[in-house]
Amino acid sequence: MDLIVSLLSNFSIFQSIDEFNLRDIVSLLNLKKYPKGSIVLTKGTQAQKFYILLSGTAEIASGMTGQLSQMSSIELLQALNISQKTGMVILNLPRGNARLYLRCGDLIEADYFNKVGREAVYEILKEKEGQFNFSPNLPQEQLIGPEIGSLMEIILDTTRMMDEEAHTCEKLS
Repeated sequence: MDLIVSLLSNFSIFQSIDEFNLRDIVSLLNLKKYPKGSIVLTKGTQAQKFYILLSGTAEIASGMTGQLSQMSSIELLQALNISQKTGMVILNLPRGNARLYLRCGDLIEADYFNKVGREAVYEILKEKEGQFNFSPNLPQEQLIGPEIGSLMEIILDTTRMMDEEAHTCEKLS
């Protein structure tokens, strides 16, 4: 508690509050640690809580955010491909964070769960729960780098492999 009181006393909003009252405030706080890449709030939703960032960095996401339970990763990537979007997709998934870089709707780079490229996309498409954020910003090196391939072809190949895997499992049962 002393550490949090000390950290908060550095914020201008709390500097006029004496230590005794600041301790009262701290006792009412519900501390929560968010994994890197987590989506805490989404644009347009009314906040129900007051957030204080004690350490780390926060990014205000522009673009599109949502839940995979509402829009699957396949639907998301198809929409980005069809509209020929350039940007970065960050997904907060059960096994960690995933990143996909797109240029004009095609895949430039992907990484997730110690996999890269097409293998990473395969693992991402298997996930049914998680959060996503598409940002139209792309690092400069991604703007000029080679592409892995057509995102739609990669999605089709990956879903075919997933179907074959599911069919093989059914035969074994």
